[in-house]
Parts: sequence; C-alpha cells; structure tokens
Amino acid sequence: MQDTTPSLSRDLDHELDQVRDQMVNRIWSGICLLAVLGVPISISRTFSTGWLPLYGVHLLLGGIALATYWNRRRIATHIKSHIAIALFWAVGLMGLKSLGLLGAGTWWLVTSALLISVLYSERAGLVAIAGVCVVVALFGVAYSSGFLALAFDANAYITEPASWATLLIATVVLPLVVFSAVSNLSHTVVDLSRELDRQREENERLAKIDELTGIPRSAMAMDRLEQALIRVPRQGRKVAVLFIDLDGFKQVNDRYGHDAGDMVLRTVSQRCTRTLRIDDTIARQGGDEFIVILQGLAIMEQAVDVAEKLIQTIAVPMRYADAELQIGASIGVAVSPDHAQDAKSLIAAADAAMYSAKRKGKNRCALATRSHALRVVSSQSA
Repeated sequence: MQDTTPSLSRDLDHELDQVRDQMVNRIWSGICLLAVLGVPISISRTFSTGWLPLYGVHLLLGGIALATYWNRRRIATHIKSHIAIALFWAVGLMGLKSLGLLGAGTWWLVTSALLISVLYSERAGLVAIAGVCVVVALFGVAYSSGFLALAFDANAYITEPASWATLLIATVVLPLVVFSAVSNLSHTVVDLSRELDRQREENERLAKIDELTGIPRSAMAMDRLEQALIRVPRQGRKVAVLFIDLDGFKQVNDRYGHDAGDMVLRTVSQRCTRTLRIDDTIARQGGDEFIVILQGLAIMEQAVDVAEKLIQTIAVPMRYADAELQIGASIGVAVSPDHAQDAKSLIAAADAAMYSAKRKGKNRCALATRSHALRVVSSQSA
C-alpha cells in the first residue's frame, strides 16, 4: 500500500494556511471595527487636548485599515499580517509619545507581540515582547527626564468621556478581537490534528487489513507467524502454514469480470474464516493467494485435515448474477519445526508444496517434504 502520510501532511499544511488566512481576515474585521469606532472618538478628544499629531496618524492609519480590509481577499496572508503588525506598532508608538501613561499605547504593543507569536513563531513573539519592554522603558526615561512632556492638561484629559471611551476600545475591544481570532485558530488546529490522527490510524489499519476481503494482509500474518514460532519450543506444539492458491479464478475473472472475481475472493475469505478456529489466522497474500496459520497442533496430520476441510468449503458453488461459479483450491502445507523453523522458510516450504499439489491435478493439498525444505534452504543460501 502506498504511504499517504506525506499527502496527509500536505493536506494539513494547506488546511493550516487556510485557517491562518481566516484568522488574519478575522483580525482585520476587528481592526476595521476599531477604525470605525476608535478614530472618530480619538479625534473628538481635540476638545480637551487640542489637535495633536497623534490624531493625524489615527486618521491615516484608519484609512489604511479600511482600504486593506476592503481588498483583503486580493492581498496575500503574510502581507496582511505585516500590515496589521505595523498598524499596531504605529498606534502604540504614537500613543506612548503623545500621551505617555495616559494612553493605551502599551496595550497595542503588547497585543502586537501576541499576534507575532501566533502568526510567526514563539521565538518571534518573545523578541517582540522584549522590544516592547525596551520601547516602554525608553519612553519612561524620556518623560521622567523631561525630554518629553504632555502638550495638554492631563486633568482635563482624564475628565473627558472620549478619553475613557478610547481607553475602553483599546483595552476591551482590541484584546477581544485578537483573543477571539487566536482562540478560533487554536480550536481549529486541535480539530485538524485530531482529524490527521484519525486518518493516520485509518491508514495504519488499511496497511494491515485487506480492504477487499476484510482479512489481514501478509505483513500482519508474518508478525503473527513469527510470534507463534517463538512459542513453539516452550509449548511443545506445532505451527503450520497453509499456502492456498485458487484454481479457476483467472477463468472467472476473464469470463465474468473483476466484480465477479472480487465476490469470489470475499466469499472464500468468509468461508475460510468460518472454518478456522478463533486462534488461527487467514491472510491474503496477494491476488488469489492466501495463507493460513494454524497454532497449537499436536501432530502434523491435523494441519492436513484442516487443509482438506478448506478445499471442501471453497469448492461449494457460488452464485453470481445468473451464473454458478465453481472454484477450487490447491493447498500446500508446511509444519514447524518439521519443515522449517523460521517464518519465511516455513511459508516458502508451504508455497513449494502448493505447486506440488497443482502438478498433481489441482484442487487438492500436498504436505511439504524434506526435499521442499532442503530446496528452500538452498535457494535462500544462494
């Protein structure tokens, strides 16, 4: 089975890109709301502070925000992210410069650091927050030393309703917009991660189970056989491998089509499963070949008895549309430790015995012989 993990990873990356774009658009919706609400309220503070360069910057940034939001579907996600971060820093820096502690400039800068960590990386966010600390410290030194000073009466400013409205927008609406977008991203990423895990589990299951018949594939059978062989010396019991090849399957496929062939394979799998014990294993080797693993056998003849029962079960006619299909089976039987002691050699000995059964007339079973085992060993050595 083809490994689809790289494809799943690419799909996840594509989904994450879409989710990130949705988050950025959501943030821009919030920025647009902030511009519509905040810019008029900010400019209304001129009644208490007079006109400040800050208000001109707010007008300019508000126009940029609205234009970007209007064209958001035509702008790449990373460019929209850069513009959003730049806007946050521009508002924050101008707020600190013009208003100092009376403004909400620090909020804008800290929120930008959160956005940077989400949009880029945790390391970038830490660098940004370090930059915020440096900027706040520099403005603090500038105001403390008298290098910067308020250009208006602070008491008049804090009694102005517009000043408090601006603060509420910056400290409530702004974080709400950003946190909502980040929370939505987090939930979506968790959902995508769960979906990826589910798809990986499904791929692992399909790698072990034959999708057509519902029985194990040869890789799973090999694992079970190796585990059974490990227990042979301790339990003193035998393990047998039955190698099954269907007789007449190609003729069914050629005459009635692949749907009929698929029906035959499913029916054979179901019949064999019902015939075997719960501890035994039937697996599809490939095409119309199957292997059966029998555990806990006291004598070799028990494996032959099971093989003959399977031949009788498989030989029962099958109905397909208006036709009656007759399928046979040639089965080779190899037993450990008599014919081989490792999984690959045991399967190879059973395979060789199956060809002996076909040469003798098909629709019968053949027990591996010493010559089969020796032939397997010599071919592996070569």
